[in-house]
Amino acid sequence: MLSSAALVGPAAREELARMAPAFREQAGAVAQRIIEQIQYTIPEYQRPLEGVFGKAVRDGVEQGVVDFLDRLLGNVPVDDRTDEVFRQLGRFEVAEGRGLEVLHSAFRLGVRVGWKRLAEIGLDAGLQVETMCELAAALFAYMDELSELSHEGYTAAQRRAAGALERRRKRLLEVLVAEPSAPRDVLDELAGAAAWPLPQRLAVAVVDPQGDGPAGYPELPDDVLVDLEGDVPCVVLPWREAAGDGPGEGGLAYAALRGRRAVVGPPVPVEEAAHSLRWARRLAELRATGVVAAPAPAATPAPTPAGVASDGAAPDDAALVDAASVEAASADTASVETLRADAVFDGPSPAGADDVLRADEHLLTLWLLSDPPLARLLSDKAVAPLDGFNVRHRERLAETLLAWIQRRGSAPDIAAQLNIHPQTVRYRMHQLEERYGDRLYDPDGRVWIATGLLARNLLRKQDAAQV
Repeated sequence: MLSSAALVGPAAREELARMAPAFREQAGAVAQRIIEQIQYTIPEYQRPLEGVFGKAVRDGVEQGVVDFLDRLLGNVPVDDRTDEVFRQLGRFEVAEGRGLEVLHSAFRLGVRVGWKRLAEIGLDAGLQVETMCELAAALFAYMDELSELSHEGYTAAQRRAAGALERRRKRLLEVLVAEPSAPRDVLDELAGAAAWPLPQRLAVAVVDPQGDGPAGYPELPDDVLVDLEGDVPCVVLPWREAAGDGPGEGGLAYAALRGRRAVVGPPVPVEEAAHSLRWARRLAELRATGVVAAPAPAATPAPTPAGVASDGAAPDDAALVDAASVEAASADTASVETLRADAVFDGPSPAGADDVLRADEHLLTLWLLSDPPLARLLSDKAVAPLDGFNVRHRERLAETLLAWIQRRGSAPDIAAQLNIHPQTVRYRMHQLEERYGDRLYDPDGRVWIATGLLARNLLRKQDAAQV
């Protein structure tokens, strides 16, 4: 609110009172001159002052001139009408998408025009130099107060606009991840209102809102949708085709998630965002129970045997099916190619994303555990040829078989992986060849055997977590 203090001292006010009629007589002309100069000088205001905006500008200039003269003469207004006029001018600058620099330039121009006319009247009336100095100081002090009022209106409008945009973006996020998927025209309308162009693909990440990361993810770019207060705190990351390495650009979005427990679903078309969220939630459950290992630290770990995570949890799918899928691809069969496409990740996680778990690195795990009864049937079929051996030897044979399929290495290589003697590997492989026969050398056969053995390991891990 404008200060209630008089703008000049008693002596100057008494002298200025004599000039009140002359000042007031010129008020309308001064206001019109200010408006003309603003429109002529400032490009942003070079348009007809019509409608609500035009009325606000005219009211601001005219009310400012009258209010200044009233306060100059000690007639302090008892209402805040002028306050609201200049707050409204600040709000209009937000609506126009500008900062306050343009409006404040108009204020300075108005002061120069007003001072020129007041000085002419004062000099003609023979005002003392001291009074003229106080008049000039009062005019600039008044401009500062008006600038502060416009700033109040501007910041208040900014907060409201930001709040409205945030609400629209949260609504868009809610609709994107809802099932069934909303029609495309509905998504387009919501995205337009939220100023969020729909990407071709996106990924949804579930996050722990109580993590150690910066509250609200202030470093996230504007094209990331965030809702940490919903029933399922999540983040929507747009796929940047130019980057070529998944959601986010150059790992930016992943880096912004650091410090929080986050699981990113696989990239999917916009209409399938709910699937990305569902798979991210499922993987988060598997991590919480220890079935899937947490992301590794940034430091390069020591070599770990294929198919075995350092903490005993399921490794990423690239390690699980590396050799099996690569060799099987040479057979050029549909089933083999499908398994490889689903299981092998197309590149490492972006730098700085060590603490972000990515579902597209665990698609095979998600697939095998999506239907546990079916996975058990597959597992039982894979080890059925080992029936008749005691439990302990059966486990050793299954372990050796998986290592052989994954590595396809020599007996010494497999022995080094399993920490046993090469002759023991040869002995076990002889038994496995007797039980499995030609299936060990058929690409499709190796794929389903390896898949069954992997399902067996995952199911055991899951069963242990549920005890």
